[in-house]
Amino acid sequence: MRHRIFTKNNYIKIAFIHLLREIIPKTHACIVDIDSYTSLSEILDEIDGIELKANQYIYILKGINVHSKVLGPLATFGRDDNLIDIIHLLKTGEPIDWSDLKQHLIMMSELSVLSRQDKEVAWSVAQHSDVSSVAKLANVNNKTIYTRIAIIARKLNLRHLNEVRTFVASEINYS
Repeated sequence: MRHRIFTKNNYIKIAFIHLLREIIPKTHACIVDIDSYTSLSEILDEIDGIELKANQYIYILKGINVHSKVLGPLATFGRDDNLIDIIHLLKTGEPIDWSDLKQHLIMMSELSVLSRQDKEVAWSVAQHSDVSSVAKLANVNNKTIYTRIAIIARKLNLRHLNEVRTFVASEINYS
């Protein structure tokens, strides 16, 4: 049985190798550690390059970075979950279909969930260090920009200006 573990953290990789060897899940497992990658596009490139078997289940390991927050609704388990919960989820949990994950990664990395105006504000916020310069460029007041940022953050499953800035900058810089 060939399992795939996508992580740059050797401790996590070795832990999952031993865990998967012990519990023997009902099918091939593909574990993706979100925190190991600097952008969603990088995750997509990494996974898209390999052939996943038809019965290979994908499990998302959530961490603490902004990409983990964006993909939070798809996450199967987190780094801080206890071992018993992880074993239970590997045996009985709901895996993610590759086509659904791929579509979600593309949508989020291209910021497809945002309107044209939201994208412009997000790109401006990622390129400028202060909101007042973004407001001057858009010819609006600061409160309008903060309101747009709150809307953008909600759509991306984020909370703060800095999280939006970090996420958008990482996706722009990877492309």
